[in-house]
Amino acid sequence: GENAALNIPNGKGKSTMFLAILAMLLHDKVLRSLQQRFFAPKSSGHYTHIRIQVQIPIPGANDDLVTISGGEIGGKPMVFGMYGYSGENERFELYAYHGGFEDCPVASVHNLHHTLIADDAFLGQLKSCPGLFPGNAKERTKRAWLAFVDDFFDMSSIKQQFVYQQLKGAE
Repeated sequence: GENAALNIPNGKGKSTMFLAILAMLLHDKVLRSLQQRFFAPKSSGHYTHIRIQVQIPIPGANDDLVTISGGEIGGKPMVFGMYGYSGENERFELYAYHGGFEDCPVASVHNLHHTLIADDAFLGQLKSCPGLFPGNAKERTKRAWLAFVDDFFDMSSIKQQFVYQQLKGAE
């Protein structure tokens, strides 16, 4: 039920963030170059994370009128994300789960001070998230990821936006 807006000066990463989100959803090879350029090294001790939280409509529920009249957006929250380190031989991992950011935090915030969650604590929390995908090695393929994401997003629209971003289009 909440939205986010980026009000950042030109050249500070808005397009790169959007490209990273689209590449994550498409499991595109662009992720490797983004990982090498922007992810923290393993020596940092903390994964770099890219993730989004979306509202997934509940089948059969029609909340359009409620939303238009200022009510809560219907549906259930779901998180799609990736984590990893930079480095030539480092892998990144994609994941999705039913729930919100608070169900598997990557940082704690106190008085505007952010403290990153330890990698092992993040992984332990992630494993306990409901509906975690991938749930096994067989689901860790690009084909399985794309089939899973296709259940929640209009993939042709995602692909179109991705191509547009790669051509240095504006959001």
